[in-house]
Amino acid sequence: MHFENLLIGHKSLAGNTGISVLLFTQRVVCAYHLCGSAPGTRDVVPLNLGNSVEEIDALVFTGGSAYGLGASTGVMEYQQEQGRGLATPGRIVPIVPTACIFDLAYGEPVYPAAQDAYDACKAATNSEYARGRVGVGIGATVGKGLENGRPMTGGFGVGHIQTGELKVLACAAVNAFGDVRENGKIIAGAVDAHGRFLNIEQHLLRGSAEARTSLPQNTTLVAVVTNAALNQEALFIVAKMATAGFARALSPALSPWDGDLVFSVSAGQVRSDVTLVGTIAAEATRLAILDAVRESQIIG
Repeated sequence: MHFENLLIGHKSLAGNTGISVLLFTQRVVCAYHLCGSAPGTRDVVPLNLGNSVEEIDALVFTGGSAYGLGASTGVMEYQQEQGRGLATPGRIVPIVPTACIFDLAYGEPVYPAAQDAYDACKAATNSEYARGRVGVGIGATVGKGLENGRPMTGGFGVGHIQTGELKVLACAAVNAFGDVRENGKIIAGAVDAHGRFLNIEQHLLRGSAEARTSLPQNTTLVAVVTNAALNQEALFIVAKMATAGFARALSPALSPWDGDLVFSVSAGQVRSDVTLVGTIAAEATRLAILDAVRESQIIG
């Protein structure tokens, strides 16, 4: 599945970091739901319900923690060159909400810059969306909830569902505290020296001394894009409903040490019901999280 109005581009950097951009060829309505407790963002608050900003020109998921947030300037420059942005008396100002993951603990402590974001824009396509260890996903990790556990690589994933004319696509940058599960079975997460899954949730339930209860270095970022014609209030509900996909795929999910965030975007004119879109968004989010770790490997 692809959206004619959506292009996705990546730039992967040496040192295990990178940046991913979602470019919209026309301005789109956007809302967000902050479901984590340790977020890093830029130009997101203007999207709060009741504020003056409803439409955006791009979304950015970046590595490098807060250092990487400034890279979105490169996306603004690219979109401005394409004539996309909010018209103001001085010049066009592209609206580019940005969120980051913490990936400074593995590899070199480097971060994407504006030129890297610009390069990601030039590489953006709406045909085959790249996934796995690419862009923001290259430095992502999962399964960091145990002192004696070795984490595995996370990544950037895409999940999509179509019902009739209605399309819902989710993109996920998975850098989670917990394990990733598919149908109840762990497929990526904390492992022992022999590569066996340790099961973070079970350690927590038993009150194990090995379980970490504080590690503020995690974030799963999701962008849900639909061709349903929804206003910002409805998109906020869709973003909230999409968090059900976190709980289905991550264990534990939405911890105090995950800076999780969901954006939802209306990029079409298909008539639909918000409950239907939100239900599909949750499942597309689950699929995107699973897709991000299909080629997950043990670190170290």
